[in-house]
Amino acid sequence: MNVSVLRDLLPAAATEYEKASNLHDSGFVTEAGLRLGRAVEAALYSIARDLDVSLTDKVIEDIENIRKALAAKSVVIMRKAGDANQVRSLSDVSKSLSEAIASLIEDDNLRMGAPSTEPRRIDALLRDLLQVLENADTKAKLNRQQSVLMAIRVARNKAAHADPSGYPRELSEEEYQGLFSAVKEFLAALVNISIGVRASKQSCTPENA
Repeated sequence: MNVSVLRDLLPAAATEYEKASNLHDSGFVTEAGLRLGRAVEAALYSIARDLDVSLTDKVIEDIENIRKALAAKSVVIMRKAGDANQVRSLSDVSKSLSEAIASLIEDDNLRMGAPSTEPRRIDALLRDLLQVLENADTKAKLNRQQSVLMAIRVARNKAAHADPSGYPRELSEEEYQGLFSAVKEFLAALVNISIGVRASKQSCTPENA
């Protein structure tokens, strides 16, 4: 991985990548794994912005609020399974749904949705990038990176989350090196795409028209 090229094209990703190397050299292997995951995210976010791919999904806010309320009600019902009154409380959600339906029928702006506050999953961003890339060879190369991205996500998630069983969890040196190799391969593919995007934009500027 040519870090200077990465720094020029995808500076946020380069920062994360370099911090990962520094953490690893200092013996913080799990923390370094987290930074590698962030490098991949930063690179995908940057290219998505360059290609006008939305970084967030759109949601219909009323329906999203109802979904969250329904999920919360479900938890309460399961916790208090012996209390039938908890089931009756679902009528509040039903009322909210009826009101949302009426609003959506009347207002087409509401039906267009609004950006979610949560960033999109990186695998979803990758799929969208595959849709907008025009060069068949570039698209094929990025498509082959889907399995690499999956491996990166698995290792990154292990670094990010505690073991549900209660045992200590750290990335081993072997796992880190596997993640490091996958990230280098993935970032190299994104650097090539970024070069192509930059060249395409330069060719479309007025002085080059």
